[in-house]
Amino acid sequence: MEWLSKSPKETIRLGEKLMEEFPEHRLICLEGELGSGKTCLMKGIGRALNVAENMIKSPTFTTVFTYQSGENVIHHCDFYRCEKLEDFPVDWWRDLLDQNTLVVVEWSDRIQPHLPVPRLEIQFIITDENERKIIINEIQNEKK
Repeated sequence: MEWLSKSPKETIRLGEKLMEEFPEHRLICLEGELGSGKTCLMKGIGRALNVAENMIKSPTFTTVFTYQSGENVIHHCDFYRCEKLEDFPVDWWRDLLDQNTLVVVEWSDRIQPHLPVPRLEIQFIITDENERKIIINEIQNEKK
């Protein structure tokens, strides 16, 4: 599935739409360059789950932010700083995934071997200053 966004506000709305179309997914992986719209989409996901948009920030320097609204819990991870896979905290990651929560990961390509299925993989492609192509893939089985 492909979407086209022409502004950050539109990308936020697409995050809300994502939760309407794929409410069953517990792991959402976001991949794209710096400034491509990953955190904007996360703001829309949060909005769909009643998390205030101004609470959502990129967790680049902390690895994870946790947001809660009522029974909804979202773990927003960022692995931009994960340079060596052997340094990745596998036990912590497994514990996080074992919770009955939504986990949204920016820079998921850096931890690819540790991504379980099923999951959504979303790729952001900058097509011009304000326009983004957003490609959504449902991963149901391991890639061969």
